[in-house]
Amino acid sequence: MVRFYENERLNDLELRLGFLVCRQIEEFISGLYPRGSVLPFGSLVNGFGRHTCDIDMVYCVPESVDAKGQLYFQDKHQMINDRTLVQRILETLGDLLHYVVPGVSEVHRILRARVPIVKFQHDIVGRECDLTLNNMSGVDMSRVLHFCSQLAPSLGPLVFTLRGWASAQGLTNKVPGTWITNFQLTLLVIFHLQRKGLLPPLKALEGKKGWSEKNLGTNALVKHRQALQNKNGETFEELLVSFFEYYSSVDFKSKSISPYTGQLLEKPDYSAIHIQNPLDRQLNASRNVGTPDLRKLQSHMCGALSALEEAVRGITQEVPWGIAALLGDGKPHGNRRVEQAHRKFQVQELFQEGKGTPKTSYVVEATATGVKGAS
Repeated sequence: MVRFYENERLNDLELRLGFLVCRQIEEFISGLYPRGSVLPFGSLVNGFGRHTCDIDMVYCVPESVDAKGQLYFQDKHQMINDRTLVQRILETLGDLLHYVVPGVSEVHRILRARVPIVKFQHDIVGRECDLTLNNMSGVDMSRVLHFCSQLAPSLGPLVFTLRGWASAQGLTNKVPGTWITNFQLTLLVIFHLQRKGLLPPLKALEGKKGWSEKNLGTNALVKHRQALQNKNGETFEELLVSFFEYYSSVDFKSKSISPYTGQLLEKPDYSAIHIQNPLDRQLNASRNVGTPDLRKLQSHMCGALSALEEAVRGITQEVPWGIAALLGDGKPHGNRRVEQAHRKFQVQELFQEGKGTPKTSYVVEATATGVKGAS
């Protein structure tokens, strides 16, 4: 698990390139808003980024103005949190990114989403980027997740293994839908480690000023490490097995997962699964997940337990074992379905009534990309 984690995580060069893109966008916007800053968040900085992850960034407009100097920037006093204003600013930035900034292409403005964003491709670094405005909740969540990954060495390998397993089983998808997301899986792993005493409840990390850098700095990291020292002696593999055992049987119908308190709470709504948002505890972080997808998730967890047990009983060089039994044979399940869709069949076989096959026939090759015929 540790080797898989080290091979899949972002390296130092990829991190630096991500920050370089943020700096480029900040320099560009500074011509319009000199006092602002562009901060990265999400997979790039939370400790769970992979080689192909997007670059999420937020443009932060400072509320206070330092007017002590002789020269200072003046602009219109507007409520930057107003949704209509945010949409108009992002629309303008999208146009400027498309026509002015070098290396930027394929600009898409997604302004009617819950959090309006501008998506674009950065051709120089070869990464897809998302730009939003004043969405500080994403920055705070990234700070909390990064702190947890530093506090619990088992969190990173567990999250990467479970994300790889979920992707191989078709449980997650890049396209939004009713299936579980990588972020929700990460919250489930955090709650599981809280149950094992390897992570504190997230409310213990929150200070009077919220999730600030001071509350989640080096001193706080040392303090919490000392409090959690020698609390659990389970290996990473044992934690993985106990994760599948717990969530394959937990009562999601009546209980809510609360990483903030580290406890199961009474479920406040009728959603398929309720994971309390640590930053805004009135929200359900998994409200998109449907009941069929939850059943599929728990069913695959039971299958993962069986696969791990069988792998332990019969370890051979020919059959994958360990986490390789969960991640498949290196070929995604989606490719298998595509290969099955490319199988040929003869239409005449559908209409035969036990008679001999004619000398001439018309063969139709039906594939996922279309239908073509050959005599």
